[in-house]
Amino acid sequence: MNPSRGPIAHIRGFLAISITALALAASGNLFQELGWLVLPEQVMLTILGLALALGCLFIPHSGIRLASDAVFAGISITATFWASWRYPEISSNFFAHEQEITLLGLCITPLLLEVLRRKTGTSLVLVVVVFILYALLADKIPGVLQGRAMPLRELFGYLAIDSTAMLGTPLTIVVNIVVVYILFGGFLLATGGSQWFTDLSAALVGRTVGGSAKISIVSSALFGSISGSAVANVASTGVITIPLMKQSGFSARMAASFEAVASTGGQMMPPVMGAAAFLMAEFLELPYTTVVVAAIVPSFLFFWAVLVQADLEARKQNIPPVPSDQIPRLSHIMRQGWYFPIPFAVLIGALFWLNRSPAEAAIWAAVIVVILNLMFGYKGQRIDIRTIWQSFISTGHASVEILVIGAVAGLVIGILQVTGLGFGLTFLLVSIGKDSLILLLVLTALIWIVLGMGMPTTGIYLLVATLAAPPLIELGVEPTA
Repeated sequence: MNPSRGPIAHIRGFLAISITALALAASGNLFQELGWLVLPEQVMLTILGLALALGCLFIPHSGIRLASDAVFAGISITATFWASWRYPEISSNFFAHEQEITLLGLCITPLLLEVLRRKTGTSLVLVVVVFILYALLADKIPGVLQGRAMPLRELFGYLAIDSTAMLGTPLTIVVNIVVVYILFGGFLLATGGSQWFTDLSAALVGRTVGGSAKISIVSSALFGSISGSAVANVASTGVITIPLMKQSGFSARMAASFEAVASTGGQMMPPVMGAAAFLMAEFLELPYTTVVVAAIVPSFLFFWAVLVQADLEARKQNIPPVPSDQIPRLSHIMRQGWYFPIPFAVLIGALFWLNRSPAEAAIWAAVIVVILNLMFGYKGQRIDIRTIWQSFISTGHASVEILVIGAVAGLVIGILQVTGLGFGLTFLLVSIGKDSLILLLVLTALIWIVLGMGMPTTGIYLLVATLAAPPLIELGVEPTA
């Protein structure tokens, strides 16, 4: 049976749209508005269970794989839904329900790591496993890194149920904010926004030397400013710009490199940045708008540097501008998609002038882009119910990785707190920094680079910011920096 069709496809679609709907309800405080007494942890457990089940039902290659994945998905749903239903009782009296909590932890945590492996590879999984092993053996580590060890039964229960671990700040932000922004980006993609950004970029820079690469860079910056996702950026703009760069004379390697670098940089392009930006605001205890303002200069410097590199590479290889017949007129582009900047204006206005929450601002912007497209269309096409439904499903699929990373980041933070490792590492890094702050900064940068070779942005940020930021702040570095 082909898992991309039939019952499995319907199950995956149901799981995906349930993730999006529940996250949207949580972001909009729907449960409170209806008068339902639902704890945030119960919502997070339910959404996480759906995400784990969807991650387990990753397209298999055989009947045996399909059967095992179905079992894993069933365990994920059963364990998390049971934990969600029982959460008010077991969270208020941990020791009275120790066996139940341990069993839930032993079910949820390994499945979380397995879905993480499927979505991000082994690098981040190995890092988390090292932290778990440390938590089990912390009292046997010599020197300043010695900490408080936890028995296996206590550790897994704590990690899965406690609101300072898996259900902590990272997962809270992903559920309440990030998923809504993924949906906003999905609506913009479905209404033709990514095509409009690419056409606009072509009109602005296509006539310059190496214009095809510059179109890729500018369109990635524009689409990244609302998607906050490197993967979504490549998927939407890269399918157009990479063939264009190859046609202009860039090698396939260089074309892919420019698109990858520009799409990655799109995560820090205001006003909508990647999930890490919302975590920055939470860690700094500052409004999200402060992080947005702080990112303006670095993001423009980043893209200016990439544009300069594209220009130098194009001149070195004598790559001409894009042919004039392939460049749309700016007036024609603005006439067709004049309304696409309006959702940005709504988003920025809601954030900066109306002091709305990031989630509420994103909901407003998402509704506006759908309404405007229904009214005016784009290139003769309008979004319909089927497309909106598909956007909800696509958002659910795209959210699985970030939900799992958020939960895993909570595990690491929980281990740092419960074992005392965070204090030990801070002491060790401060000792290094007292002799040379430059050495500590270089060491931190090297850790970022090495981890960045095999880990997603949000996972790296949470890990390094949790470990390296406290000693840097203690040594006098500004927290925002």
